Amino acid sequence: MLTGFNTDVHHDDRTFHVQTEDRGPDNPIIETLIYEGGRILDARRRDYSEEAGNGLDRERVSTLLERQHLNVVRDIRLGKYDPAERRKPFGDGIISDRGLEQVVKDFIEEAAEAGTLPPHHGKESQ
Repeated sequence: MLTGFNTDVHHDDRTFHVQTEDRGPDNPIIETLIYEGGRILDARRRDYSEEAGNGLDRERVSTLLERQHLNVVRDIRLGKYDPAERRKPFGDGIISDRGLEQVVKDFIEEAAEAGTLPPHHGKESQ
């Protein structure tokens, strides 16, 4: 079993606690719980038993664990748990006169600043 992640996420005037952990090889599930004020708001579970049956290593499980945790943190910062009257309509901030390259560049910069940019696992260019 791997060590998980615990993060307090401040969004608007609210504080969420995100806890992600691996249940271990006997129960191959990555579970993320989202709390506010000690109350569980939501849970995400990812069963990786099929991958584990193929000899999934600890490094890969660690990557899955981190990715799921960061995705939940990102969703909170994007307003997924905002009350309905405060949610922004689909496309808000995306539809603009900016070109695709500028939209992608802005997204990457914002994600990097927020700490939600997933680690790069590709080959470096020569």
